Amino acid sequence: MMNKTFKTPSAPSALSMLTLAVAALVHGCAWADASEAQLKQTKLYGDVSIAEDATDSWGPWSHFEPPAAGPGQAVPGLPKRAGELYRPLPQPQPEPPAAIGCVAGGVCGFAAVYQLHQVDRVSGPLNVYAALMTGDITQVDESIWPKAIRLTTTAFDPAVSVYKTDSGELLRSKFFEGPDGLSVGYGRSVVQTESRQFVDFNIAMDMASKASLETVQAVDGVRMTVQDYVLGAEEGSPQRVLGVDMQNAIMVLGRTTPAADMAALRADQATAVYLGPRLVDGVYAVRLDVQFGPGTWSGAWSGGRDGMVLVDKLPNDQGTFIRGRVGFSASGVIEGVNIRSTAVSTADSGATVSGSVRGAFFGPNAAAVGGVADITKTNPHAAVMTNQESKSVGYSNGRYVAPFLAINSKLTEKN
Repeated sequence: MMNKTFKTPSAPSALSMLTLAVAALVHGCAWADASEAQLKQTKLYGDVSIAEDATDSWGPWSHFEPPAAGPGQAVPGLPKRAGELYRPLPQPQPEPPAAIGCVAGGVCGFAAVYQLHQVDRVSGPLNVYAALMTGDITQVDESIWPKAIRLTTTAFDPAVSVYKTDSGELLRSKFFEGPDGLSVGYGRSVVQTESRQFVDFNIAMDMASKASLETVQAVDGVRMTVQDYVLGAEEGSPQRVLGVDMQNAIMVLGRTTPAADMAALRADQATAVYLGPRLVDGVYAVRLDVQFGPGTWSGAWSGGRDGMVLVDKLPNDQGTFIRGRVGFSASGVIEGVNIRSTAVSTADSGATVSGSVRGAFFGPNAAAVGGVADITKTNPHAAVMTNQESKSVGYSNGRYVAPFLAINSKLTEKN
């Protein structure tokens, strides 16, 4: 007969006690009527009884033997946050929004946009803003002018609500060339039961612009007008216009410089001077000095100081708009094929100016630079002409939004 050996029961281990205690807590029957003294005598782990256990303690981990080197020391410089048991992990930062600008080698432009809403012949406030005009040539034929083009309007100020962002496909409808220049027209109209929308896009240029078009591949003074009429009528009455949304953009538009040409200009540390139209006193409407290597530029509009300024004051204190010989200076950086100002200033004594200039290079080898200036200026000593009875000197908080185009001086010297 085989002898059987039985082990005498030994003291229960901490693990077995923990298992029994948990089972008792779960099922509740064994310890439902246990006293406080009994709960203190039953150990869960180490020296911790059931009565002493808590959800905000470290449990068995708090009973490890201390390290031979003594208690750990806090790492200096790390922030301490009251009430946090865990070190927060670094969170990924959101990517900044992509910069608004032209794509190298694409159809692009910069515009001053005038936007107005009218209801029953009562006009709302005039909204003026600077915008990027991105183009897509949708149809071509044997002419140098696209058969159809589509434009998208994007305001540089994200707070601006653009009435009509997409022009839709604009078909070439007219072409006129005369001794003083030429004009190319595009248009689109949509007539529905309750609305009529007309889009008129017109490229007009003088002979000088026509002569340089092939080289600089950009045109100033391009206009696009959008008019959207809301129609309606009472029963038995003829249909009439209830309201209209109007958006008029004056822009510089063309094909931007290819990326390869921009890279070559940077590698060669090239510099260039760009000049706009020369005014009667010899001052250039726009002059830009560009350093392609470091990617910087500086420029002056009307020599940096005011000439004769035309002041338009809107009714009901809607604002003051200025045009004419508005003078200021700007400097900034080159980003890809685009330019962006980082500072604006003025040479007028006692005057202040703020705002920005944005633009891009056009044509092969950056033959031209064009863009839009959007500034607000106060000049108490300027010579002004105004549309209202007021002083003929000075203006305050005048808004100036206007496109510009300047050509590389090496090209203008050849002509």
